[in-house]
Amino acid sequence: LPLALGFGLSNREQINQIKGYCDGIIVGSKILALILEADSFKQGIKEVENFTLSVSNILKV
Repeated sequence: LPLALGFGLSNREQINQIKGYCDGIIVGSKILALILEADSFKQGIKEVENFTLSVSNILKV
């Protein structure tokens, strides 16, 4: 049974700390914040893309 963790995760350092204890992460609040803080929706989506690419590299086995 896969285990995903994610309450309050918002940066690479936090993800690095928990990656050995789970199979996946949940970063919903961070993604929403990136979209809402951007100058435009399109820019927000680009910020989300950059963030998810950067954290996905941490989780690769």
